[in-house]
Amino acid sequence: MLIDRLQKIENTVKRYGEEKFAISFSGGKDSTVLSALVDLALPGNKIPRVYANTGIELNMVRDFVFDLAKKDDRFEIIKPHVPIKPMLERDGYPFKSKRHAHHVERYNRIGMCESIKSYLGEGTWGKKQQCPKKLRYQFTQEFKEKLNVSDLCCLRMKEEPLTEWGKEHNRPIAIVGIMRDEGGRRENAQCLVFSAKAKKDIDGIPDKFQPMSVVTKAWEDWFIKEYNIKLCDIYYPPYNFVRTGCKGCPFALHLQEELDTLEKFFPAERKQCELIWGPVYDEYRRLGYRLKKDKDVTLWVRFKDEKDYLSKKKYLPVVSDDAKSTYLVRLYLEKEKMIKTLHVAYKKQIKVLTDQYSVVCGSDNVRCIS
Repeated sequence: MLIDRLQKIENTVKRYGEEKFAISFSGGKDSTVLSALVDLALPGNKIPRVYANTGIELNMVRDFVFDLAKKDDRFEIIKPHVPIKPMLERDGYPFKSKRHAHHVERYNRIGMCESIKSYLGEGTWGKKQQCPKKLRYQFTQEFKEKLNVSDLCCLRMKEEPLTEWGKEHNRPIAIVGIMRDEGGRRENAQCLVFSAKAKKDIDGIPDKFQPMSVVTKAWEDWFIKEYNIKLCDIYYPPYNFVRTGCKGCPFALHLQEELDTLEKFFPAERKQCELIWGPVYDEYRRLGYRLKKDKDVTLWVRFKDEKDYLSKKKYLPVVSDDAKSTYLVRLYLEKEKMIKTLHVAYKKQIKVLTDQYSVVCGSDNVRCIS
């Protein structure tokens, strides 16, 4: 397999010209192995390693790339045009998987069509990879108004900036470390990927070269050990990360486990995940899907005595109850001797409510109990 892949890299690069290629380098395991393979196949090559600094990569991985760039002038650091949060608000948040998010975005853009009907188990395109029943509510106008979902995040933050850099520097062929063994959309990955226009042109060049598409994770591990490939420290003890994509990505199958690991080793980055992906996390928790379901919250407000309560009552925040919203808040005002139940749409509104009561009654007299 190794000789086959080295020959494939050598022959493909020679066919189109080394000056046409650039390696898409993320700092992760796959792209590090890919870079080593290219160097093994083409000693002394000058192919750039292009890293998209999106702001949502794990800090250790980002620093690993920056350190490599100090020692190797083939590294290029680029940035997307729009920061992650404005992009998500504009183009949509990832949810479940790229396939699912694509269908939701398509529904929101053009309405019900045959491909979406089939995804929902109601069309004529067969029953392959249907939408889970608990997520079918997302193909409604009500959900569209609640959360903007799409599969455009990777495209906007990584693929488009890399493509743009390739055009500007006349290096249109991206060498990418995609493997079929990863499954999902990648299970049908081809070694050479041509655009529709390039396929029609006998002299057309590919958009992507994916020499690792046919290798397995087991082979990759063998190669790392056999050739002593140095990965980012995050892959080694005590961290032992398996996946190092965008931090807290909602597409991650084992998201709760990943967030727990971040909390253990990188608590500041764990908090950052809530700021970036909060609306998706809120929905995951409401459903008990990929994240632990949130418990109801009790907001306990104390008063010194009846006089204290009456003097502050008119200044207490007035909160309207939206029964369709996600989070249940039990509001207990001691002197009223009753519990009011309120529903709020977002978890952050609970903190806002707590802060509002703290301003009136003092933080020592307000407790939020989950």
